[in-house]
Parts: sequence; structure tokens; C-alpha cells
Amino acid sequence: MTPAPRQLKRTAYHEAGHAVAAVLMDVPFRRVTILPDAQCAGRVDLANVEPPIHVKAARDHWARRICVFLAGPLAETLYSRCWQQQPISNEHTDEFKVWEIIACFDLRAKADRVNRLRFQMLERLRAPDVWAVVEVVALELLKRKTLNSTQVHSLVQRVRPCGMRTKARNR
Repeated sequence: MTPAPRQLKRTAYHEAGHAVAAVLMDVPFRRVTILPDAQCAGRVDLANVEPPIHVKAARDHWARRICVFLAGPLAETLYSRCWQQQPISNEHTDEFKVWEIIACFDLRAKADRVNRLRFQMLERLRAPDVWAVVEVVALELLKRKTLNSTQVHSLVQRVRPCGMRTKARNR
């Protein structure tokens, strides 16, 4: 069953949010697609990278991955101007994946940490230069249905002015 054009466009923005965040946060991925399967309307295939063994570096590693998971629903919200809370109980949602990661940490204020990362990612996506990249990637996804990591990196390089930082600091 083919999704309706409006839903396909929302999915494209959602997946573009993940892909652009992965580039900006320096999280390796293989491809992004808006081809639906039995579980998802689209997906970004993140590369399996072993986290560093040092605690501070490992927390940074996982915080960047959490930001990538949060970026999809946030980009979809910015595009549609409609917030839809994802269920934590469904293992295929980005929200479930975020809480699964954060549960591994011995942090007293887990919800505060997730909300802080969510707000930081929202602010990043709302920046005009970043949103321009999300739009370009989403429109390219609508044309091609699948983009590999190299193609997304190329689109980011083409749209963003040279010399701009990609990886977020002060996470």
C-alpha cells in the first residue's frame, strides 16, 4: 500500500531530520529511505559503531545518537506544525529508542537530560541554514525514495556555507 502524498511528505521531512542530524552530530549512517516496510514508514540505517570505553566519551557518543533519534519527530513537527507524541511502549518508535538508551545511564534526572537534548535539537533544526538542508534532503527523498550517506553529505555541503561547524558542542 502506497502512503498518501501528504503522509509521504511528512515521512520525508521526518527521515530528513534524522539524516541531517546524523551528519551534523557526526553519527555515521548508511542510508535514509522513505520506502515503507512492515514496521516503519521510512528509516535511517545508523552504522553499528562501538561506543568508547571512557565514560565521558561514551556519554557523548550516546547523546549524539539520542539527538539523531529525536531529530526525526522534531523535523516532522516543524514541517507539519503539529506535535504528535510518539508512544514509548512501541519498540519501533524513536521515543522508545531514546528511552532505551538513556535507561543504560546512571543519571538521576533522565527525563531532564532527554528534554534538554530535545530542546537543543529543536533549536538546531530551527536554525535557517539547518532547516534549508532538511528541506533539500526531504525533497530529494521524495524524488529518489532512498539516499545513501554520501549523497546526504553532498547535499549538506552544497546547501550549508563552507566552514560552518557541523558537530554540535556543549551537549
